[in-house]
Amino acid sequence: YNALNGTDYEDAAELEVCTLENAIYMGMKNDVSFLFDSEMNLYEHQSSFSPNLPLRGLFYFSSLYKEYIEPVKHRLYTASPLHIPFPKYVVFYNGTKKEPERQELKLSDLFLENKEETTPSLECAAVVLNINLGKNRELMEKCRPLKEYAEFISIIRKYLSEQMDFGNAVNKAVDFCIHNGILADILQKNRSEVVDMILTEYDEEEFRR
Repeated sequence: YNALNGTDYEDAAELEVCTLENAIYMGMKNDVSFLFDSEMNLYEHQSSFSPNLPLRGLFYFSSLYKEYIEPVKHRLYTASPLHIPFPKYVVFYNGTKKEPERQELKLSDLFLENKEETTPSLECAAVVLNINLGKNRELMEKCRPLKEYAEFISIIRKYLSEQMDFGNAVNKAVDFCIHNGILADILQKNRSEVVDMILTEYDEEEFRR
């Protein structure tokens, strides 16, 4: 959050995670949402680019706000405004398809043409940041774990380019990173979970194809 917003907050207790427990997309709960500084933040990681991200974001935000106002939902029908946190939707992309460092996808780009209306009644925007190695260098320098994750994925792809099978490539990359201090703490403590996550993500790619 600090790297993206140019802030230097340190008290993690001020951040309230509100990720939806039942938000499952193709069997994977890979979104994280949190309330912080009067904002409703939705962060998502994608290894496959999709122009439909704003539509998925709309569904997710709708559920988030529904849960947020549940304790005071009766106020929806009063004469006073019911203020809600400001929405911010960021997608971290590290797929193999060439994409710009930063782009904004809008829900309105998906609407069928309507000649009678000029302003749609709905909008949802997703800021897509390319986190492949060498992209968004300023952001990476501010967030070391993100930079090291990009290095980790790059190493996996290097081994794959050497005709190594996927499972061996992932495990060899984990060993290399631990030995060279790249995400070492995370990989040492959670090796099996990380390997399973990467392999599952690979299976999702195959399923989409």
